[in-house]
Amino acid sequence: MTKKTKTKAQKKAEEDANLDEALAETFPASDPPSMTQPRTGADAPQRRPRRHPKGEVPPRKITNHQ
Repeated sequence: MTKKTKTKAQKKAEEDANLDEALAETFPASDPPSMTQPRTGADAPQRRPRRHPKGEVPPRKITNHQ
């Protein structure tokens, strides 16, 4: 069997099923389910690099640790 790509609907259905399972496992506890799962490279949001005019070097953050 070849590797299939999931459609948005399939991904949503899988996420809903995972949430339903997590909710069922926590019932009747008062704590909400932990749904903080790391994203994969394909699902992770992409960040654009900051642009600086005329080749200027971006400012560095300086932290003082004592």
